Amino acid sequence: EYHSSVRELVAFAKKKDPRYAQYLREKREAEQRRQENRNMEKMLEAKRRKDARKKNAVLEAQRLQDTLEERRRRYGDVEVQEAEEGKNKEEEVQVLACVICNKTFKSMKQYTNHARSKKHKALVNKI
Repeated sequence: EYHSSVRELVAFAKKKDPRYAQYLREKREAEQRRQENRNMEKMLEAKRRKDARKKNAVLEAQRLQDTLEERRRRYGDVEVQEAEEGKNKEEEVQVLACVICNKTFKSMKQYTNHARSKKHKALVNKI
């Protein structure tokens, strides 16, 4: 009982003491500054990562170009043309679409699996 009485007295004194209120304000402000610093660091880190990705993409494109030039010098234009044709084929991705379900697919296998699905069949039966 004595301990609870002392705790109540301390809590009452803290409420009335302006130094304690000042301490709580300073603590909140310090926490807000720390949070703002963390947010700023996160933004800077995200920006650094984004810049690094851009730089790596440029370096990768340059490396690819250098490789093609090396092939051109070493093997002649025939293999370079084949490589470029293969690259163009990779870029031309066939896009299949199911108008009923409003979905798109990158391969014929995905489309056939979708056509066999219960959801697709149910929508076809509704129409």
